[in-house]
Amino acid sequence: TLVGLDPAQAWVAGRWGGALATNGVGCAEVPLSTGISAIATGVTVSAWVYLDGVIAAGGFGVAIARQVRLTDLQYYHLSLTPGGVPSMSIGLSPKVTPFQALATTPIAPRTWTHLAGTYDGKVEILYVGGVAIDSTSYAGVFNPDYITPVLLGANGGKAGTRDYFPGRIDEIALYDRALSPDEIRLLATAPP
Repeated sequence: TLVGLDPAQAWVAGRWGGALATNGVGCAEVPLSTGISAIATGVTVSAWVYLDGVIAAGGFGVAIARQVRLTDLQYYHLSLTPGGVPSMSIGLSPKVTPFQALATTPIAPRTWTHLAGTYDGKVEILYVGGVAIDSTSYAGVFNPDYITPVLLGANGGKAGTRDYFPGRIDEIALYDRALSPDEIRLLATAPP
């Protein structure tokens, strides 16, 4: 479901076929499903992003995220920082502070870049262009959640939806397991 986006302008040319153009003003909401709710021990989030704007100071440009119940925390959060640096956060429950894997180099604006993050119940890994960039160790499982949807191009929170991605997002994927480095590399290098 599109949120804050005009359907006539939300779907534009992408890396492959059509892409979601959030342009910093809206997002798409993936309705809650048993498959999304069942993600407990591992996850992979993946997207091609095209940064075409500015990310506000103190915020993020989010490709894909899922809010932890009705808090400001996220179960998984693949994004760019205000400087355009890739970031992946994992939050297991409202009682666990999210842990983050962070790149050191910003992505090039107005260029399609593949981002992915995996978590296998022990280690979170951030990938940029199919290459592992950073990792963080923290063991645990996601709390069951039958409330919050997945957002494409934004972050959820107590105060509402925010951190809209300023650009386009394509080939967004969510897996209920941590993909292997070879599988991530394939996602990042497969021709359109």
